[in-house]
Amino acid sequence: MDPPLCPSLVERGVYTLEGDIPSSGLIHPTPLPTREGQGGGSSPFLLGHTLFNPNLATIEYAGRRQHLTVRQSDILLLLAQDLGSIVERDFILERVWGNASYANSLALNVQISYLRHLLAADNTLAITSLKKRGYVLEVKTDGLKR
Repeated sequence: MDPPLCPSLVERGVYTLEGDIPSSGLIHPTPLPTREGQGGGSSPFLLGHTLFNPNLATIEYAGRRQHLTVRQSDILLLLAQDLGSIVERDFILERVWGNASYANSLALNVQISYLRHLLAADNTLAITSLKKRGYVLEVKTDGLKR
């Protein structure tokens, strides 16, 4: 059984519920923008059953709001923009850290681990690693992680 969506988000007008969540699992009130550098604005949108607000660097699931670091928010936004597709490590490193140094590569590993932990409550979301290639953010419509 899917967890209930937070009614307070509907009441605040962050999004509206019109029928079931589409098979993509991604609902957003406006088209997800392409960011041109750090600090670009994005409207809040749902990933699975988790509301992600890139502007505030927060995620909210089942009424519980968690704060992300700016880098975690940037990484999650990059993964969400290519939902279900590979986002290459070097691309993330260049966009978030400015270069693909070894130290930054290790930092990316740590931030992905933190993001997985923060998103763990929503069993419809998974960040999959593809060794030496990149990461894929997946939304499971059946509610089960692989």
